[in-house]
Amino acid sequence: MVKLVNRAKMTTSTTGTGTITLGSAVDGFQTFTAAGVADGDTVRYCIEDGTSSFELGSGVFTASGTTLTRVVSESSNSDNAINLSGDAIVFITAIAADLQPTTFTTTVFTATANQTTFSVSYTVGFAEVFLNGSKLSAADFTATNGTSIVLASGATAGDTVDVVAFATQTVANVYTQTQSDARYLQLTGGTLTGDLSGTTSTFSGDVTIADKIVHSGDTNTAIRFPAVDTVTVETDGTERMRIASTGAVTFGVSATAPTVNASTALQIGGVAVTATAAELNIMDGVTATASELNLLDGVTATTTELNYVDGVTSAIQTQLDAKAPTASPTFSGTVNDGDGKIRAIPQSGSDKTSSYTLTTGDVGNFIGIGSGGSITVPNSTFSAGDAISIFNNTSGDRTITLSITTAYLAGEDADKNSLTLATRGVCTILFISGTVCVVTGNVS
Repeated sequence: MVKLVNRAKMTTSTTGTGTITLGSAVDGFQTFTAAGVADGDTVRYCIEDGTSSFELGSGVFTASGTTLTRVVSESSNSDNAINLSGDAIVFITAIAADLQPTTFTTTVFTATANQTTFSVSYTVGFAEVFLNGSKLSAADFTATNGTSIVLASGATAGDTVDVVAFATQTVANVYTQTQSDARYLQLTGGTLTGDLSGTTSTFSGDVTIADKIVHSGDTNTAIRFPAVDTVTVETDGTERMRIASTGAVTFGVSATAPTVNASTALQIGGVAVTATAAELNIMDGVTATASELNLLDGVTATTTELNYVDGVTSAIQTQLDAKAPTASPTFSGTVNDGDGKIRAIPQSGSDKTSSYTLTTGDVGNFIGIGSGGSITVPNSTFSAGDAISIFNNTSGDRTITLSITTAYLAGEDADKNSLTLATRGVCTILFISGTVCVVTGNVS
């Protein structure tokens, strides 16, 4: 069996995967020799190299040169010897199998003269050899292949050789100190990643939160801490309330949202509101500013009526007096509509130099006819009262085709299919309905 001792931990500058040369004791620990390990003893060791490489195994200690062989049972290198960096720690420790109740099998041999090899099945590191009842040290035999024991010196004929093979035990989830520290939360501190689930929790101290507390199953509803000395409340992913470092409470977070702070009972956009609760309730839904609302202190008008004054910044009568009356208004400037000045007749586009059919967009305008142009009046297009003027801006006569159902020349009762507009002549078409029109002017 392997030898276990207390507080034996040493450095090693060995590199590679071979036998280790031990250095000095780590501060607070002792050398293998000082701990009681004798030359030739088999010990259980653990090597830690850096933060992630480790190796567990058994090895034979040599006092001269202070070396330790390596038979690996478990490692971070797929249970093979790790490649040492030259800056590792080696210490004696028990593994799970050493601490568990074990079973064993004893095989008894009667030696022949000078016999050294005895065939037997065993697990490397878990075998003991007795010669005539006396336990042999690790230096007196070799047991490294699991199938045979080889004595250092040949036995005498008739000697009794006992090989005790111990069974191994497996313990699940065994971790090094480094692995354990990385895997489990420390009782006196540490950082927890991932979700912590439960029904109720009680904390005797402060709970520190980086950003927000989120409602379970409703991740867009939260209490947040977006800035120093600032708390906000969100619903449906939108900020609804903010408490600033000054103590001001803002709802809706906009320039005109109502606010409450220590010095004024209620503010809207930073302006104090003096109206009573009953008066304010009348204005539920009003979009006016705080200054406009304070003008209504004592008013009993409805919300619809109050919204009429949204944007009013001076006496209403003064503003109304500046507006034009609806009956017989007098204008000091030019009056325009979508086509320009009211008293003018604007031209609809440029002179027509090809066949052109009138449209409703020409109503109230005049159409110019250029060289090669002609005009067609369509049926069922215009409404009663629509009027369009036509100017022949050429040196020859121009034809007006009347496709409308009924077309009269002013002063006559006959339906016309076409009319001729004289050189530089002007005519006006007045629509009586969508299918009837009257043409007056320099036409025949």
